[in-house]
Amino acid sequence: MEAHVRKERSDKKRDCRPTIPSTLYETFDRVSYITMKPIKTVGETIVQHSLESQLVMEQFAGQFVRDYWQNGTLYVGNQTLEGSKIIRVPERKHKMTMRLSKPVFNELENFAHALGKTTTSSAGLLLKVAVTDTPVLQQYVQKTVMTELDAGRKQQLKEVLKYIHTHNEETVDVTLFHLLDMIVTKFRHGKHSLKDAIDAFMKNH
Repeated sequence: MEAHVRKERSDKKRDCRPTIPSTLYETFDRVSYITMKPIKTVGETIVQHSLESQLVMEQFAGQFVRDYWQNGTLYVGNQTLEGSKIIRVPERKHKMTMRLSKPVFNELENFAHALGKTTTSSAGLLLKVAVTDTPVLQQYVQKTVMTELDAGRKQQLKEVLKYIHTHNEETVDVTLFHLLDMIVTKFRHGKHSLKDAIDAFMKNH
């Protein structure tokens, strides 16, 4: 009698738990609060966006040990890089728990294979680059927040940004992401929502 083989669901998600610096995890925790999304959802979305981003891939262009195709672009691998060691400075770490869709996980595996690294370490690298070397995270925050906020709060934030840019003698480009981060830093208390924090900020300005 043939054993029954359970068919795997096409939409089954795969676990991915990269270990990242605690400071990076704290950044995602803040983004989770700003976007009003669970931290694992933020991580999953950023990994997906990073795998689709040419800006992100360009950061890895000289690190591939095997050829990697992304959206019609070929990144040529260099096998002499395989086995090279990177000296890492010890720092506090935190595990980021995510569940990736099958297509995203498969692409992450391809990316990891081209880098000559594990899927978890490759996911951690994507998260880091999205925050420190590209605007991927900022773009995600701005798009998500502007979708969630009501028209009144959106307009208020735009007016604040306009005021800052008009009166900023150093002509520093303050983005919506930076403004939201400043609001969260100053007005995040307990379980207050982002909307509460924005309202508190507006009352004080």
